[in-house]
Amino acid sequence: IRYGAFSTAAAVLVGALVLVAGPGSAIAFEKVRDEVKKADAVTYVDTQIDPNGYKTEIKYFNRGKQARLELVKSGNVYVFDYAKRKALSVAPTLRAYELYDIPEEDADAQAAQFVAEVKRLLEGAAVETGTEKVDGVRATAFKIAGGTMYGLTADYRVLVDPKTALPVRISCERKPTGPADASFVKRTFGQFDWKPVLTDELFSLDPPKGYTEGIPGFVKPVVPAKKK
Repeated sequence: IRYGAFSTAAAVLVGALVLVAGPGSAIAFEKVRDEVKKADAVTYVDTQIDPNGYKTEIKYFNRGKQARLELVKSGNVYVFDYAKRKALSVAPTLRAYELYDIPEEDADAQAAQFVAEVKRLLEGAAVETGTEKVDGVRATAFKIAGGTMYGLTADYRVLVDPKTALPVRISCERKPTGPADASFVKRTFGQFDWKPVLTDELFSLDPPKGYTEGIPGFVKPVVPAKKK
């Protein structure tokens, strides 16, 4: 799977801009920053669309320095423990697995940095653009022009639940750099749970019982280098 430059978001409003939560009530955008800063664990779905229209969906579970990724179509699972610098890849259709080390220079890689990237994005300037209904929530929409997540600079759109002051959807679009560009052109982070209850089993590095070591044609996922 491709872990290219991507990130996650919200934004700091300029001046007196606020999120309207209802009649006689308002939430300053500073509240959004404060709520995101409290997050140590989060789950979400990352949807990517490439230049040919192919869609990839990945379910993420993040807790501190641990991360679990589940590919929706293939069912493949990737577990990373950046504190132990160990990783496990599982291919259920083949009943096979790979257990391997994470290089020290990758010990602070993107899969465990989602909250940090959102906080960084929130430090930019945002412009309110209206409201939109997301999963039953009337969210306030913001545009962050030239925002950066995981090294990718683009215009980001952040939708925030005014009741919880937390993002419910973050998205961005980019133009292909050329005919051979296979990277995503549209990316959406959604279906957030900012206060999930995550069990230790989700991040276990123990291979599933009955599975064989060695995934045919397995290529270790590319993980971005540690940030300097």
